[in-house]
Amino acid sequence: MTTAAAPAASNPALAFIPKAEAFAAAHRGDAAFRFLRLFLRASEDELDLVMKKLYCDALPQVNYQAEPLWRVALDSALHPFFYALKKSWLWSPEPAVVVQIETIDLAYFRKWFSRAFEGFSGTKRVSPRGALPEYPSTGPVEGSIVPGVLPWLAVAPLFIPSLWLLSRRHGLNLLKSYRRCLGMYAVYEGHFRRWPCRHFVTYADELNHPSRWLAFKHNCSGSLVVVQNGERGIHPFYAYSAMDVYLTFGDFCATMLAPLRMRVGRLHAVGALCLDEQHERVRALERAGEPIAWDVLMVDQGVWPHCGLDLRTARSFEAMFRNLNELKKRNPALRVAYQLRPYAEGSVQGRDTLALIKTFFTDGVEILPNNGNGDSYVSLYKSRLAITFNSTLGYEAFFIRRGLKALFVNYAGNPYENYSADERFQLTDEAADYGRYERRVLELLDLELAEPPAVARERHAHFDGRAQQRIAEFVNALGDGRAA
Repeated sequence: MTTAAAPAASNPALAFIPKAEAFAAAHRGDAAFRFLRLFLRASEDELDLVMKKLYCDALPQVNYQAEPLWRVALDSALHPFFYALKKSWLWSPEPAVVVQIETIDLAYFRKWFSRAFEGFSGTKRVSPRGALPEYPSTGPVEGSIVPGVLPWLAVAPLFIPSLWLLSRRHGLNLLKSYRRCLGMYAVYEGHFRRWPCRHFVTYADELNHPSRWLAFKHNCSGSLVVVQNGERGIHPFYAYSAMDVYLTFGDFCATMLAPLRMRVGRLHAVGALCLDEQHERVRALERAGEPIAWDVLMVDQGVWPHCGLDLRTARSFEAMFRNLNELKKRNPALRVAYQLRPYAEGSVQGRDTLALIKTFFTDGVEILPNNGNGDSYVSLYKSRLAITFNSTLGYEAFFIRRGLKALFVNYAGNPYENYSADERFQLTDEAADYGRYERRVLELLDLELAEPPAVARERHAHFDGRAQQRIAEFVNALGDGRAA
């Protein structure tokens, strides 16, 4: 397994790469990082990777929910007590299995991974984050630690002063990302030691932290298999990731390896679970001849502070709302709608989102409800153009119905949030100029597409209802060595 490397050079979205490299080179000799190497049982090369990930993890584009440094220092001092009191450390290891798969809860597992699980060969079990009746399962995936880790965690607070100073020097909350690194290794080492397996399959590809990979490597004999869980791009969130296998939507992720210095043994395109699940629904809509109901459909991605984005990027959504309303006002014949996410009844997220968009949509933009049963995909099928910031629904739209287009709109001044290399489908404009917006929307409404464009096919290699089957087939091939 090697780390791909390429010059960050002229791409402004990669300006953080040389800074991460310089940080690791300058501080790998610091006492805090010598301790970290021992704690992680890492080689010098592996420590280098972890330090660069730790630096990226502290960047404001990744660390959205900022915490004051004093609070992080206090939490770090209490870290050992938290693990001693809240994690299970008096246990005996269970028998090893061939395949273990991480999930969230029963509903999530049934929807996205149950068919893949049924297709796995050999002994297997599920690692949930909560309770999971009906299936052979472990305890909570982050619920256990190895007893011997407690003395190490007790020593770690000694480095709070130096990490505090380092954080102040770099203007980044490095203390927080250091604590996260310790904690991630501790819980995954505990999990893999308590419930050993040959191959571990996980949906959690947001950080792909090398400390998780090291915990797996030190305790399991096979492959850490990560299933892509959303649209990905050139962003510090994914830099310096580490895994053995990345099961992706399509071939696009291969273009991320070199610029983001990702350490990946093998990529294999299986398709997107979220898109693939809609295959039969889309075929049914085609057979029914469902008519077009909307010319323009904007996809909800939440609002601050519930959208998982920094404040500046989240506030840029308001310019998108404003321009969508103006589009309807100036073009009253256009059928314009806003598709909500499936918020739980009475949720704060749903309440705040609805309250904000209602202040902007004053000229006939229809707000569409969502009961969580595929409403977004039905609305997409009945639309001519989907508008989004970076939702997976953007690229999925090209496959939902022949001729349907998508426009990714980035008003945030954020170079990491441009998702289409085909300029027809990407509008990047920090000024959020309405004229540019209207022209692009009308151009796309007039554009005839006989098939999904190349940028969409690069993102989604398959749309045939067989993504879970391909996951099972690949993991089974790992088991007998054919895919290794």
